[in-house]
Amino acid sequence: MIRIIDLHKSFDGKKVLNGVNLEIVDGEIMVIMGGSGAGKTVLIKHIIGLLKPDRGKIFVDDIEITSLSEEKLFKVVRLFGMVFQGAALFDSMTVEENIRFGLERLGLPPDEIERRVKDSLERVGLPGIEKLMPSQLSGGMKKRVGLARAIALKPKILLYDEPTTGVDPIRADSINKLILKMKDSLGVTSVIITHDIVSAFKVADRIAMLHEGKIIEIGTPEQIKNSSNPIVQQFIKGESEGPVKII
Repeated sequence: MIRIIDLHKSFDGKKVLNGVNLEIVDGEIMVIMGGSGAGKTVLIKHIIGLLKPDRGKIFVDDIEITSLSEEKLFKVVRLFGMVFQGAALFDSMTVEENIRFGLERLGLPPDEIERRVKDSLERVGLPGIEKLMPSQLSGGMKKRVGLARAIALKPKILLYDEPTTGVDPIRADSINKLILKMKDSLGVTSVIITHDIVSAFKVADRIAMLHEGKIIEIGTPEQIKNSSNPIVQQFIKGESEGPVKII
């Protein structure tokens, strides 16, 4: 579904991605872990076409996207649904209006839009909240609405940016279950960037560890737990002492 080949990106002379190689297969949940500043968000922005690399290629559904025109890239980007870290809801819009926004841009008929809004909210366990404002929602509900907005577009690939950040462990677990449900019920490919070790081990089919702009380890949750790489072990154990020095 997604192939990333020797991806490089620098900002103001600082190397952020330094030769990333990663293959994400159709239907899997790939979790990309790494410390702050490792390049996770920059990598996601390249996958969705928001950034162009200095060097390297990205294939989505066998289409090389880094050299596409804006018009052709838009057609590929429609394969994606993005679930943002803070839900990124429009505060001045109701839940329904937030979900309708992207659907209206696709030019869908009103009855189809209404059906998708209702269906997506039911899928995330929030039926009947169409008229509520974001200010009336809890943090966990906002994240669910963000997911509803993404799946209403019927994507083939869901990208999650820190989906469990800012919620308590119980609500985080409910989000993890939703991620697994989306995979099973919709058959989507999922790419998740997270610091949450518990969530990563619960939902991932495979985990890729990003460190200093490179993938240094990739494997199943069990393989990552048993990795002999000291950087991986330091990260999953949350230890301040180790090869990664805290400044």
